[in-house]
Amino acid sequence: MVERVNAMILPMLQIAARQSDDINWDQYLTKIEQDLNTSVNKTTGQSAFELVYGYIPRFKDGITRDLTVDTKSYTEPKYLRDEAINV
Repeated sequence: MVERVNAMILPMLQIAARQSDDINWDQYLTKIEQDLNTSVNKTTGQSAFELVYGYIPRFKDGITRDLTVDTKSYTEPKYLRDEAINV
């Protein structure tokens, strides 16, 4: 699992470094973290953020995943995790 995340982080950091001329790449870490935490897992169909907190996040930079019509819905995280385990 760690190797999979590292395989995703490295290219993202390389792109950030190119965009900022290798000087301010560290300023992109928060955005990269948000993107990773809100990425939908192919197997579970949910993001890590959603499994932990029970809702789809909205950040000031925009939405990192398509939202359903009901964006204010909340599901108890325990039920989401149980559902993800049974996939």
